[in-house]
Amino acid sequence: MPKSPEQELSLGTYRLEGRTPSGGAYSLAVYRNQHGDLCRKEDAVTLDILEMSAEGVCIHCIHGYVRPPEEIERIGLRAKDGWPG
Repeated sequence: MPKSPEQELSLGTYRLEGRTPSGGAYSLAVYRNQHGDLCRKEDAVTLDILEMSAEGVCIHCIHGYVRPPEEIERIGLRAKDGWPG
């Protein structure tokens, strides 16, 4: 079954319906800026994808950067700031 378009639940949080690779019923995409605050996709540095069961339990979480390393360095994020890399 193909996934439906994402639905914005709140700032920086989107729900995508449909079976996930880990067997979940839907997934949540959560975007955060360099300060760790929820933000618009366009302002995001990181993204968490949470695969959720039908009961709303997280069964798998993936964390990653959504900006290239040189952009992360340009805006001043380094391991000393509490961010890996």
